[in-house]
Amino acid sequence: MSMPQTAPSSIEDSFGSGAWDLGPGESPQIQDPGSKTPLLAATHPPALPPGPVVVLDDPARGRDIYGAAFERLGVVPVHANGMPPDEIIARRPALILLSSEWTHEWRLTAAAARKALIPVVYVMDGVLEWSYVWNNLTFIRPWGTMLQPLLASDLCVIGQHQARILSSMGLARRIHVVGLPRLDRVSRERILNHGGKPRIVVATPRTAGHNVEQHVMALRALRDLRTWFAAQDGIEVVWRVAANLAEDVGVKPDIQGSMNETLSRASALISFTSTCLLEGMLKGLPVAQLDYRPAPSYVAGAWEIRCADHIPNVVQELLYPPPPKLAWQDACLSDELEAGDATERLATVIRDAMARPAPNGADEETQPVRVHGRLDYRQIHSELSAFAISPSSVLQYELAAAYGTLLHTKHEKGILQRECIELSEAFSGGDIRDIRAFAFMDRFTEAKSSIRPPGGAAVTFCSMGGRAARALALHAPAELTFAVPTGCPGKLTFAIGVHPDVWNHPESGPCRFIVKADDRVLLDFILDPLRNPDDRKWRWMEHALTASSNGAHVFTFASEGVGGDTFRWALWRNPMFLWTEPSAPGGGADGFAPRMVAYSDFYVPGRTL
Repeated sequence: MSMPQTAPSSIEDSFGSGAWDLGPGESPQIQDPGSKTPLLAATHPPALPPGPVVVLDDPARGRDIYGAAFERLGVVPVHANGMPPDEIIARRPALILLSSEWTHEWRLTAAAARKALIPVVYVMDGVLEWSYVWNNLTFIRPWGTMLQPLLASDLCVIGQHQARILSSMGLARRIHVVGLPRLDRVSRERILNHGGKPRIVVATPRTAGHNVEQHVMALRALRDLRTWFAAQDGIEVVWRVAANLAEDVGVKPDIQGSMNETLSRASALISFTSTCLLEGMLKGLPVAQLDYRPAPSYVAGAWEIRCADHIPNVVQELLYPPPPKLAWQDACLSDELEAGDATERLATVIRDAMARPAPNGADEETQPVRVHGRLDYRQIHSELSAFAISPSSVLQYELAAAYGTLLHTKHEKGILQRECIELSEAFSGGDIRDIRAFAFMDRFTEAKSSIRPPGGAAVTFCSMGGRAARALALHAPAELTFAVPTGCPGKLTFAIGVHPDVWNHPESGPCRFIVKADDRVLLDFILDPLRNPDDRKWRWMEHALTASSNGAHVFTFASEGVGGDTFRWALWRNPMFLWTEPSAPGGGADGFAPRMVAYSDFYVPGRTL
């Protein structure tokens, strides 16, 4: 046989691009496994559709960040949260969207996309905060950095001030001032309670402190506010703070409803640095930024509370705001948050990025060095070994992610090996070292074939029931015969199904599945998913076999069309023959022992993990 040793990576690779959308009357021409001609060629293969827009964020977070941009573009995004980088790139996406690069998986995805000339759009989902960027010990360090360097080809920011800050890091050429799409649809209505107590909302972000100093200062500021408000009978305070902080401060948190609903009934807002500062300004509320640290502020406003002495005067002005300060707050808001249709601007960035001939634009390393426009990552992030070797920061950043992912993968590998061993022993009722397995798909090139037009055979991947799985595909009429070099008793396991691409094809029809062992028929079953919806799934089978007197078992897998042969794509998922054979030095069918015990990386408790 001259077939390649590796299985195709997809049904498209197995049957050719035409297998996806054959018109009426275009019968597939699948070839014998020994043939060197393509496995499938449609009469008129359609052009491949453009790749999908891939979103790395989970669907709920994606809706919050990207708003209705996809509806404006007329596309349905593919959410690839948790998908390995190589699988994402294998989908040949037209564009990738993400909201961070500091995790290993997303960083590697962005790096792989750059190499594949796939545009990557990084969308800022809120304001910048000093400790979040430079000393974030909660979830960024030591795994990565915040935009230093940036791997994405495009960076969408929320306002002009944020654009200037990030331009100082050398990112000016990739920046697009977009705004916040999720605030496009936020109601700006307020409900005023004349004659009632003024209501001041005190708010914190979900993570109020990214390091010890910030956490301690946040607690001190909240306690000072609690003490001062406790003596003010004429003010109602709504504590919109994290539950753990509320318990430490000694207040009752009010987290019912959305922040927009809470602000609609408020007279003023006091908040740590977060996007709710901008939400309050949009509502027309007087807003004070609370921060006791001597750190630069990346969000400008008209009022600040930097210590306990500031509280009385600032609260007084929040309740009775001077017109000049309200005017300055409006000016700050226009600088912090780009007004207008942010959703349409984001859609335009995505559309332009996909149409751009050079997706990556001007790489950071080729930009002219400016005195105030570049940072020495080795000095700023000295604790990260990725920046301690040479100034090739983008490559080092990618390698650091790869190494971290490798360590994690080694750990996961040990756990998976352990689970495989324990499950195998539980099902077989014996020691894993005595189990032998003949995987028919791995021995595909050893099969003897009997195939008549338009039949064919291949190993492919198929998604059915929400999960992709490897399968042996036989287009009727076709037959494959395998010789298993053992006469031991054992069991044959597999699942049968018809490929989903032909479920609704008008020229498809019933397909017969036949399995024989040692000239004895084990299975003769007909599936007709076109007319019987219950056949649109995998059907699992298991057959026990007795010992063979001639020292070998012969298995035959065959597919036959009923009433015709066109579009009869029979699939056998994970066909395997299992038997037990005591291990003996120099003897036994060691070539069929599970890989997990046949190699030096066999899981050993206390060593592998």
